[in-house]
Amino acid sequence: LDKGSTILGIILASDRTHLTSFTGDKKMHAVYISLGNISKNVHQKHNTRAWLLLAKVPICKFPKTPFPGNKTERKAIPGILGQRLFHNCMRHVLEPLRTDCRGYFHVPSPDGHVRSCIAILMAWIADLEEQLLIVGARSFSCPVC
Repeated sequence: LDKGSTILGIILASDRTHLTSFTGDKKMHAVYISLGNISKNVHQKHNTRAWLLLAKVPICKFPKTPFPGNKTERKAIPGILGQRLFHNCMRHVLEPLRTDCRGYFHVPSPDGHVRSCIAILMAWIADLEEQLLIVGARSFSCPVC
């Protein structure tokens, strides 16, 4: 890190959200972004706008299609496809934060100087269902294996 550079700690938060109940039962994953150096008191207040909506990731109901394999494997395919869709969408959304293409951002500071900043994903806030989706694990699976 260069002298005068700043680390921007990025915090993400996501949760599954119902969009419609009566017209098709549509759902999505709402993904929010914030900076890690913002005080928790500011994060907790809704009117401070510390959290910004970053992406709306779709949740698709994949039809039961005849896949080769046994019955257990065929039942798992729609869940696997849903996880792949989430991960591919997040790969595109988070492309600027990836380490292989990350560069310095030039951000104006309050004192009038331009600072070189580097963004690092520090945390992801999610409930257990979202955590299993993010890490690609199945429900009731061993966290060690």
